[in-house]
Amino acid sequence: EGHRPMSLLRLAEVMPAQRLLGWGASQEAQTAAQGIFLKRLAALVDVGLLPGGGDFDVAHPAVLAACRGLAAHPVPPAVMHKTLDAREVDRAVECIIQQLRGNFGKGFDSGQETETAALLTALTLLLSSKTAVAALAKPERKGDRQTLIAALRAGLLSPQAEVATLSCDAVDALISPGDPSGGNTPKDVSAEPEYVFKEALFEGGMCASLAAAIRKRVTGPSGAILMLAALRVLDSLAAPPGALVAPPDLVREAKQALVFDRLVVSLLSHRCRPVAAAASRLLSAIVESSDTLLIRDMQGAALSDGAVLRHLKSALFDLDPAERSVSRRMSAL
Repeated sequence: EGHRPMSLLRLAEVMPAQRLLGWGASQEAQTAAQGIFLKRLAALVDVGLLPGGGDFDVAHPAVLAACRGLAAHPVPPAVMHKTLDAREVDRAVECIIQQLRGNFGKGFDSGQETETAALLTALTLLLSSKTAVAALAKPERKGDRQTLIAALRAGLLSPQAEVATLSCDAVDALISPGDPSGGNTPKDVSAEPEYVFKEALFEGGMCASLAAAIRKRVTGPSGAILMLAALRVLDSLAAPPGALVAPPDLVREAKQALVFDRLVVSLLSHRCRPVAAAASRLLSAIVESSDTLLIRDMQGAALSDGAVLRHLKSALFDLDPAERSVSRRMSAL
């Protein structure tokens, strides 16, 4: 239906008690149920006495229940954009940010993983509708943008893989292009919410955090999903068409983060083929849109890392035709 499948941990968060409807309910009924939990979140932000903020890793039970209920009734982002009240979406996002603010100061180390996952899942769902993104992109909301970017950056560096992956998903929802309503794109790209948030990512040092999240789990058993999510975000920052709606300094920083310490080249030999293929596509796009100096640096990294020899051997002698095909493309690159 246009939204990503939920991980096992996120499915565990969506308990039957959080659902108002059966799993086979119509999209109209799901949207109505989602609106109920959205109104709860929007109302909770007005209480003023919620734990969160400076209360370290404390998350309010009412906010968690509303976030789980929101995630339990997912609908496509385009439908959310048309049916949900824009002011309520904005206030619900503000409520979730207040709860995250208490955690990101410690890098989500001390919070409950399932609680943080519920908050981030609901946040990503709301951001994907683009309604809240447009509101947060306004000049007077710069402080809220900085708070959100700081929280997501801390989430990327969390030792909890699920939290880091969900933080990547939230960043992707912030900067994914287009308006689900199908409106016309303005001539001035700097006025686009996508551009405004990419500028905030540059100011918040997000590219370095994405690269660090990949490098931290490049050898771990559960890092493939996170690496794919981080590569997807970096692709929208460093390569066309996403790079066409981004500050030049951010594009340059994203490319440098990928090339530094042979990061993207080392992923060409990753044992998880989807990760290797994603790195190959990203590297190809960077090569086509970069200057000669950067390309020479990447060629030297590929040779010194041994990626060229490994893929050449696989392209010639691997018994699996699919593996030979992938390695031939990577050798040509």
